[in-house]
Amino acid sequence: NTTAKNVFNSGELKEQPLKEDNTPDVIIDNPKLNRGLTNPTNINSDNEYYRTQSIVNNSEVLIYHSEPLKEDIIINGKIALETFISIDVEDVDLKFDAYEITKENKSLFLQSDYIRASYRNGLSSPKKVEKNKVLKYLFSGENFFSRVLKKGSRIRLVFSFIDSPYTQRNFNYEESPSYQTIDKA
Repeated sequence: NTTAKNVFNSGELKEQPLKEDNTPDVIIDNPKLNRGLTNPTNINSDNEYYRTQSIVNNSEVLIYHSEPLKEDIIINGKIALETFISIDVEDVDLKFDAYEITKENKSLFLQSDYIRASYRNGLSSPKKVEKNKVLKYLFSGENFFSRVLKKGSRIRLVFSFIDSPYTQRNFNYEESPSYQTIDKA
């Protein structure tokens, strides 16, 4: 889907890839824009944070929706997300957020997870990312939760790179982010 850039023209969550969909969805992480400090995607003065955060103010996201659920679904555990991604930099930090969108159009946070591309095979040691090669990334879920997703609700998935003042900034090159500077980005 090349149209997954906003909630009104989102991509579709399917169990299998569409055979006719050969064009990848693209997001661009330009660390020099520094959106995390001046226009963070995760700041909200609303007291109902988990009900309002499924719409982000960053255009470099991919948004997907499921079809309306045909019956209630009980989830006890985590949501795992398997993706196949090609990157054209030496490293990048990625994340997904999942929400239930009710029939009343309320957004309820379900789960998020984060992954640094160089640690896609586990946290014990980094593995260099081959640029422009499609690699598997498994997001295994950050937290356990229990919820009944109601019939008629949709699942919204928001996928992006990490751009937040609350996390270590990865400027997308091979050196450890602890030592990276924006001058080399």
